[in-house]
Amino acid sequence: MTNLLILAVLATAGDPSFTAAAGSPHYVGPMAGRPVLADMNGDSKLDVVIACGTCCGSKPDPESGIVVVLLGDGKGGFVKAGSEPVRIGPSARKVAVGDVNGDRKPDLVVGEHDSASITVWLGDGKGGVRAAPFSPVKASDTKRPHTHEVALADVDGDGHLDLLSTNANDGTVSVLRGDGSGQFAPARGSPTSAARHPYDSIAVADVNGDERPDLVIPDLRGNAVSILLGKGGGAFGQPAQFPLGPRPGYVVVGDVNGDRKPDLVATHDDDPLVAILLGDGAGRFQSAEGSPMKLEKPVWGSALGDLDGDGKPDLAVGSNSDRGVEVLIGDGKGGFRAAKPIPAPRLSGYVAIGDVDGDAKPDVVAASYETGEVTVWLRR
Repeated sequence: MTNLLILAVLATAGDPSFTAAAGSPHYVGPMAGRPVLADMNGDSKLDVVIACGTCCGSKPDPESGIVVVLLGDGKGGFVKAGSEPVRIGPSARKVAVGDVNGDRKPDLVVGEHDSASITVWLGDGKGGVRAAPFSPVKASDTKRPHTHEVALADVDGDGHLDLLSTNANDGTVSVLRGDGSGQFAPARGSPTSAARHPYDSIAVADVNGDERPDLVIPDLRGNAVSILLGKGGGAFGQPAQFPLGPRPGYVVVGDVNGDRKPDLVATHDDDPLVAILLGDGAGRFQSAEGSPMKLEKPVWGSALGDLDGDGKPDLAVGSNSDRGVEVLIGDGKGGFRAAKPIPAPRLSGYVAIGDVDGDAKPDVVAASYETGEVTVWLRR
């Protein structure tokens, strides 16, 4: 393990630099969750969609339990869509974006931490949404709801988006097949086993090269990442597990060593660890040399992107403390080193990477659970 302070000293002049966008930070509401970048109003400019709600024992705030859409101007600036946020429920935590009803307009699905029901909101193509007539959708019959993630992906290969959610207390993931009209029904065998405690991310990727989507989910209590191989028709096999450090909570998938095979990057709840697992293309993973990296303070939500323009994937990682957003520069072989963190409010635990100002360079968007602010940093 390599200490972050040492890595920071070794940072080179070629590290990426960022400048705060005009108007940033943007207050969205108490307990801001993960920002999602999508074009919500059809102007070919990235917007931000974010849920704000209580999590993990925090006292609810009367102003939380909402989803906010920030419309981008294509220059890095954002304004709220509409006069009022979308009201969900006090523990609205995660939102996924996609066209679920086939009208070529982005829609939303929203998961609540304390509910097994997922709400569906149909987009008007102008940045606004309305509740679907068949919403909410019941994801499972659990008596102990603990939903930490929702995702949209076509996992059954019929061309329609399907809905997935984690049921942490039950050790399962729900798979709801979409019919293309915006309605969802459980796939055969859903909910399916996802080991002990599937947590805060669901990555959908073909990790074994059979052209079927697989699921990659952190197992918080199992100290591992679970791989659920797709069997077709929305069905998945039993989880295969690959060990990680204590309490892994967030995993992203991407090719970090340039061999065109999916690799994994995981963060941990209470420890300042970033683990890199290299894939063999057949669904198996092993630790990269130097993994896990030990940073100065714990980190959480991650995003992959080429932040320094060298054609190799880098990492932006949200902080579980006051460190801002950690920037980890990839060497293209599966190794990373720390660059200067990007300033952000305390507990900016979730990040997104995308070109929000139209200069073809990746920018970083972070959200703070503590202050309810979204910060936007533009790559220079």
